[in-house]
Amino acid sequence: MDRKRATLTGLAAILLWSTMVGLIRSVSEGLGPVGGAAMIYTVSGLLCLVTVGFPDLRRFSTRYL
Repeated sequence: MDRKRATLTGLAAILLWSTMVGLIRSVSEGLGPVGGAAMIYTVSGLLCLVTVGFPDLRRFSTRYL
């Protein structure tokens, strides 16, 4: 990952982290506390896969997996 993309990813992380309380509150009103948190963390995981990419599992040791 180049420096510019890493900086943008870091800024996006700070922005998402700072809005987390309000986001959880508004989403939890519609989906409930557990459903809202599950939806938020699922979307953030997908966003992480899009920005960073899926890891190459062949590079991990078999002991780790």
